Amino acid sequence: MLTAGILVLLAIGVGYFLYRLDQRRAASGPAATWSWAEVGKALAAGTGAGVAVGLGGFFLAQMPHTRGMGSVMFLLVPAAAGFAIALVTPGPGVRIAAALLAVLVSLAFLIAMGKEGVLYAILALPFLAIGLVAGIVLGRMLRPKLLGSRGGGTIAGLIIVLTAPLISTAHLVERPLLNQGRTEVITTAVRLKASPEQVWPSIASIDNVEAQKGWMMFVGLPVPRRCTVDKLGAGGKRVCYFDQGFIEETITEWKPPGPCG
Repeated sequence: MLTAGILVLLAIGVGYFLYRLDQRRAASGPAATWSWAEVGKALAAGTGAGVAVGLGGFFLAQMPHTRGMGSVMFLLVPAAAGFAIALVTPGPGVRIAAALLAVLVSLAFLIAMGKEGVLYAILALPFLAIGLVAGIVLGRMLRPKLLGSRGGGTIAGLIIVLTAPLISTAHLVERPLLNQGRTEVITTAVRLKASPEQVWPSIASIDNVEAQKGWMMFVGLPVPRRCTVDKLGAGGKRVCYFDQGFIEETITEWKPPGPCG
């Protein structure tokens, strides 16, 4: 449901900018030098370029695979897609409409193929928008110098192709940072009307998790199912199972009904 809502909002955005184009075209009168067929062709070219660079960059930014995603995925890839869109589309209205369509098609493809979830799409949209806008602005500034007054389709195609080795090289440079482990401390607290001795046996191992789901669990956040412990003591393994995988923890401290870590 939420996925459909995101795609509908993007589609509405495309329609709005095309509507603005229609108004500008009507205001320009019969002397207008472009037609809707030309706009459609430019829109298709811009969307195609954005989708090709965006999806291609998505997979290139994970080869070789890393433990996380960084600035290459969230900033460089959308910036390259925006730059490609600006190279092949004339006018701000067509560029913005093509960018929205490219985002719509790319996210729909990734969600449909199971490569990413709806939650990822929601959280990633602000970063993607920043990268896209930056790429479009840079492409608009450099387009006349790179392509000349006649357009230069061959040069534009060559520049778009060159984004692939740029993304791959940037990913290889960033990869060591993404593979580094990091330590985080997360603290939560719940007050219960029971003694520690009564509560401890119930939380050490959980056969079934039954609780009200938060809204984020309906858009991709993993839903906890159960937790098991193979050894009640330091060195034991605690495994928590979710609807989309599991987390394995090693017990380093075991002092029931006191600290456990």
